[in-house]
Amino acid sequence: MTQWIFRIFQFILPQLGGASRNLVYSSTILVIANLLIIAGTIFFRWDAWQLMFLFWFESVCIGIIHFMRFLLSAFSPAPDLKNPIRMMSLLFMAFFFLIHFNGFNAGHLVFLVVLPALLVYGRDPDFVDTLLNWTGFSSEAFKHSGDLAVAEPFQVAILAAIFLGHLNSLVVHDFMKKEYRAIPDKDLMMLPYSRIFVMHLTIIFGASLYTGVMTLTGKEWAGIAFLCVFVALKIYFDLKTHTQQHRKREEALSGTAEPEESS
Repeated sequence: MTQWIFRIFQFILPQLGGASRNLVYSSTILVIANLLIIAGTIFFRWDAWQLMFLFWFESVCIGIIHFMRFLLSAFSPAPDLKNPIRMMSLLFMAFFFLIHFNGFNAGHLVFLVVLPALLVYGRDPDFVDTLLNWTGFSSEAFKHSGDLAVAEPFQVAILAAIFLGHLNSLVVHDFMKKEYRAIPDKDLMMLPYSRIFVMHLTIIFGASLYTGVMTLTGKEWAGIAFLCVFVALKIYFDLKTHTQQHRKREEALSGTAEPEESS
């Protein structure tokens, strides 16, 4: 197990080469939150549906954090951009984003709750019952996972770590360094969507592959190994996106690069 953990870090760490201290710090927090997901997969035998819930929750966190970034850009812009018309325009866009983004996530949640109800439990979907089983917050979901009293708090801790990881990034990069000022107003609305679309497609594709692995092998260890590799790849791409975006903003604020056009 130690050897596999070492290989994961060998795969991930080159992305941080030449990064600033703040970027290394915020990236490390995000990586730790994702490594906790690997730990849950190994020790509590989480399946693809429970991981999908955690990643869906992460997309909700990204939306909340980006709404806060919108507000920062509206109320604390660069001195040459201060004017009431811009502020009102960004506030309207911020609340429109909040409704639109969370509507997208709500639709995705309904789809992901109904799907396992039909495919896994083989019955008409009862939303609350299926959601509890899918997320892992039920005795049924943890019947093969050991002590529910241990597993539930651990999953709550992971949810908290995911949210705090993204909140920490907002504090370090936007509250302290004001990197949001390097994002053009026209790019604010769509900034999180590219990452979210890729994340959701990857989750659905990964869940399908997981189902195929379990069908072909019938071995629980094979499914767990696949999910651990899948999460390691997610960490790699998350970290790559995170470091690229913040490096561009740091360079733009220091005057060594043009502000980013898209993310």
